Amino acid sequence: MQENNQEKELDLIDLIKLSVNVLVRFFKWLIVKLLQFTKFNIHYWYVVLLFVIIGCGFTVYKFLYEPKMTVEFAINMQGVDHKIVADRITVLGQKINPQSKHQPIFAKELGVDSALVECIVGLNPYLAVDLNEDGIRDAKKGVTEELDTTISVMRYQLIVEMKSRGHVQFPKVQKAIVDYLNADEDLLARRNKYVEVHLQEIEFAKKEIANLDSLQLIESQRSKVKVDEMGVLNSSANTLAWDKFGLFDKITSIKLNLNTQQTPVVAISDAYITAAPTIVSLAIKYVGFFYVLALFICVLLNYRKNIVEFIREA
Repeated sequence: MQENNQEKELDLIDLIKLSVNVLVRFFKWLIVKLLQFTKFNIHYWYVVLLFVIIGCGFTVYKFLYEPKMTVEFAINMQGVDHKIVADRITVLGQKINPQSKHQPIFAKELGVDSALVECIVGLNPYLAVDLNEDGIRDAKKGVTEELDTTISVMRYQLIVEMKSRGHVQFPKVQKAIVDYLNADEDLLARRNKYVEVHLQEIEFAKKEIANLDSLQLIESQRSKVKVDEMGVLNSSANTLAWDKFGLFDKITSIKLNLNTQQTPVVAISDAYITAAPTIVSLAIKYVGFFYVLALFICVLLNYRKNIVEFIREA
């Protein structure tokens, strides 16, 4: 028993020694490769430095001049097609100069102080898409983007995307954009026409109800109400009553729709804010890319003679 235990202890010690030797060899190999890699970088330091500087330039440019924040909000239209409002927003967005630190033309168009919108660098409309056909917005698509015929577009809803280089008082800008659209004479005329048509529908429904009242009274006097085996009324007068209920529901629905929204455009959702990448993540992306590119060029330079000979032989 004691001999067996000693053999097991020896096997365990040998295993530990073997593991330590493997780790030592691995770290030695790793140090050698790192030294070789460092020597390779030093040998072609001018190439590496040049590409790292280019990567740093891209990082600084993207951080300073690219939008740091993207804000989205949805608007609902009444009596106005989404394409018309999208055109108005597109034209408004064209007043923005992304390269400028101030937006006097855009501010004047909106009727606000230039300091309120000086950080804004983009304004674009997007179509609201209902993928499940459940009346709920699921995604957004570009206005000029070709859509699959199976995709359902919400014709009376739009997504407004606003890009900014810094902090923006979003509620004030959102209100200014909505007020700008509601002041458009063409949009107002289209909404008024929409209201006029629906008011005419209400008047027509009221006349139909009055006619049904008269018919129901005549029918109830001319015929007796019959009851079938289930105890349910079965007469022309009862059918007319159900028609009246349908017209009352229609009038209520139209009034509710008109009273819910008093203007052509209204904001119907809070802002969805997306922050831009940090300078660290941008540096990892661009400096890392140009560094790898520099290493590739260094390899080509290192083996340029072999490459030339291979090309000549080919």
